[in-house]
Amino acid sequence: MKDTLIDYNDISFENLTLKMEIAGLNDDVLLDECNFILSGKYYSKIMDEVLVSYFKNGKISKEERKKAEALYILANGDLAWEI
Repeated sequence: MKDTLIDYNDISFENLTLKMEIAGLNDDVLLDECNFILSGKYYSKIMDEVLVSYFKNGKISKEERKKAEALYILANGDLAWEI
């Protein structure tokens, strides 16, 4: 029966795991991951702007980091549910 239902504990565990994973990524690695995500089936004008800003300045703001984290969570959550 469990195979046919979505278990809240599984969703909560996946969410916490992604948050811990992101906390361990520095800006360089996070943006590298986002760049890899964007090379696949995703497109984000906002993330393109964040990447351009990073390549110009060598750093990102807190707001830009939040945008990168959101893309990372969206993509990894989506990939987890495609299995």
